[in-house]
Amino acid sequence: MEPKELFPQPISIRGERAYTFDAPPRPGTAIPDFFLPDRDFRDRGRADFAGKPFVLAAFPTLETETGARELSALGALAAETGCPVVAVTNDTPFALRRFAAPEGVTLLSAFRSPEFGMDFGCLVVEHRTMGLLARIALAADAEGKIIAGGLSPELSDLPDLAPLAAALAQNGDCISPPLP
Repeated sequence: MEPKELFPQPISIRGERAYTFDAPPRPGTAIPDFFLPDRDFRDRGRADFAGKPFVLAAFPTLETETGARELSALGALAAETGCPVVAVTNDTPFALRRFAAPEGVTLLSAFRSPEFGMDFGCLVVEHRTMGLLARIALAADAEGKIIAGGLSPELSDLPDLAPLAAALAQNGDCISPPLP
């Protein structure tokens, strides 16, 4: 196996320069596989969402106001599109139990898997907060190919979910009918 060339990505954390381990996967590429525990320590992975479009978002924690706002926004995205959303944080499964996931959102923990952050290009490696997940949001089609998304340039800013919703709507596989 040939060594992989890394492309650390600059982001900012409250205005300070930081870097992620690598670039996130790009649209048109397969979403990397993952195996992460849920709140009951059951491993979940890409195969659990095979055959249908889904959104994968990663961020540091649910324990902050920004994390809570992101979880709410991801719930709204799941309701709008009818697509499942996977929300991955550095929080332990024990901590995930304290939060009620909105309908359509599955909470997973990357607490024992730095490989997740490396594979998705969202592991902070150059900053005093090294080891946290940077914010990333990706939409994948039913075949597991990324159709939209990327890394948030500032850790404290929520990702722009509108392009994901638009890509999922254009894809058309899981858009739910409007609510009465």
